[in-house]
Amino acid sequence: VIFFYDPNQDIYGSMSEDALKYLHHNYYFKYDLSVNCRNTREVAALGSIMSEMVIPINEDLTSGRPQSPRFASRGELLRSIVNTLEELSVAGLPPSEIVVLSPRTLDNSLVLPLAQGASPVIEPWGKAPGPNAKAMFSTIHSFKGLESGAVILVDLDIESELSRKQLLYVGCSRAKAIL
Repeated sequence: VIFFYDPNQDIYGSMSEDALKYLHHNYYFKYDLSVNCRNTREVAALGSIMSEMVIPINEDLTSGRPQSPRFASRGELLRSIVNTLEELSVAGLPPSEIVVLSPRTLDNSLVLPLAQGASPVIEPWGKAPGPNAKAMFSTIHSFKGLESGAVILVDLDIESELSRKQLLYVGCSRAKAIL
């Protein structure tokens, strides 16, 4: 049995001290991971900076603090996402390799209009990609453990500082190459 545990990704708050003690007592091997095998160093560094979670990175790429864009209106946010999706497509990234992640469900997300109408640009995650595949939408919780070529994070106005940091960390770490 192999068990992986990253306390920074315990977004459900379900790993109790008793469970950790049991695993430590009954399993012989504990190894602290020190190499990021999922993301590029740039994505790992950006995720660490944005979430304010310390993660191992082999070289210092943390020059400066990234700025999260702020939008004056929902329309401005939606236009920015559509433009980003178009730029990624022009750069050769297929829509099936792009996911929009939110702590909210699609019905409660600011990006719901992008999944509606005659020409939706996103669709719920889990739908089999076809010839007219769109970028996927998922909650951060549902996408935990998965990865995508590019990740767009939305709806991050979370009141709890710890929850915000953990969700940012998990959301950022889903991106293989573009965040």
